Amino acid sequence: MRRAFVYLATILSLVLVSFRSDLLGRNLASAMATKVIFTPAGTPISHNDLQRVEYLLQPTLAGTDVRSATRAHLLLGLVWDRAGNRQRAMDEWRLADSASLWEDLSSLAWSQGKSDDAIEFRKQAIAVAPSHLGNYFMLAWLYWPGTGRVDESIKVYSETAALAAPGSFERYLAEGYLFRLQQNWAQALDRFEQALRIKPTRVDVHRLAAYVAGRSETYSLAIDHLKQAINLSPLDSCIDVDLGDIYRDVGQYAEASTWYSRAARIYPKNCAADPGHASLGRLYFEQRLFAKAASEYRAAITLNPTNKDYHCRLAQAYERGGRISEALGEYLRTLELDATDLDAKQSLMRLLHH
Repeated sequence: MRRAFVYLATILSLVLVSFRSDLLGRNLASAMATKVIFTPAGTPISHNDLQRVEYLLQPTLAGTDVRSATRAHLLLGLVWDRAGNRQRAMDEWRLADSASLWEDLSSLAWSQGKSDDAIEFRKQAIAVAPSHLGNYFMLAWLYWPGTGRVDESIKVYSETAALAAPGSFERYLAEGYLFRLQQNWAQALDRFEQALRIKPTRVDVHRLAAYVAGRSETYSLAIDHLKQAINLSPLDSCIDVDLGDIYRDVGQYAEASTWYSRAARIYPKNCAADPGHASLGRLYFEQRLFAKAASEYRAAITLNPTNKDYHCRLAQAYERGGRISEALGEYLRTLELDATDLDAKQSLMRLLHH
C-alpha cells in the first residue's frame, strides 16, 4: 500500500511540475526528488539529497508564480514524507493547499479497487485541510458502506458532528448518519428532516429520510420523501425502485408494480444493482406468477448479462414454473459467473438428483 501511495502521488506531482525557473534546475530537482521518493523502504535517505532538492526548488518557491510555487511545495512535501519527516511534509502540503490533490488520488484509488489507498489519501486531504467537512463524509462512506467497517464510520461521523456548526446542514446530516448506523431510526429521521429544512432539494437526503422512515414503519412519510426525490430527479430509476419497495413492503402490489415499471422504462444504467425489471421479477415471483417473473428477469439480464443474481433468480422462476431443463441451464450459467454461489450449487445438485 505504501508503495502504491508514493507511486500515485509522485507520478501526479511530476506530471504537474512545470516550473518557470531555469530548465536545468527544474530537471535536476525532479531527478533528485525521484531518487529520494523511490529509495527502497528501510534505506537511509541522504541528507545531502534533501538539501539539493530544496536548494534547486528555491527559485520557484520564492517566485511570484503561485501555481508553480504550489507544485514545488507538493513535490518537496513528498520528499520530506519519504525521508520520514511527516511534520515538514505536512507543512509543505499546507503551503500548497493540496487537499484537492489527495481528494483526486483517493477517487482514483477507489475507481481502481484500491480501497485502503483511497482511505489513506482521504485522510491526507483531511490532514491538509481539516476544516473541509466534505472529506469527513467521504472518509466515513469509504469505511461504510465502502468497506463494511461500521465502527470506523461511526467514529468519523461523530467527529464530523463535533466539528460542524450547531444547527448547520452538516451537523444534522452527520448526526443523521450516526443514528442511522446505530439503528436509532427515530433520531435519524429527525436529523435528516432537520437537514432538509435547510437544503430541501438534496435528493440523497430525501432517500436517507425515506429509508429510516421505512425502517421505523412510518411508511407514509417514506413515500412522501421518495416522491419529493422523484420530483427533483425524475430520471433516476433507483428512486422509483425504492418507492416500489415501500409499496411492496406494505402489500400494495399494484402500486409497487407501477413504480417498478416506471423504473424499467426510464432505466439508463444508473441503478445497475436492481433496475425495475429485476424488481418486477421479484414481485411476480412472490405472487407465484412465475412466467411473468421469468420474463422480467430475462429483460433484466438483457441489460446486465453478467449479473449472476439475475441468472439465479431466473433459474428459480423456471424451476418453480416447472421448466426444469431451462432452470438447470440458468443455474449452470450462474456458476460460470460465480463458482462459489452456494444457492446455485445446492439448487443444481437438488435438481440433478431428482
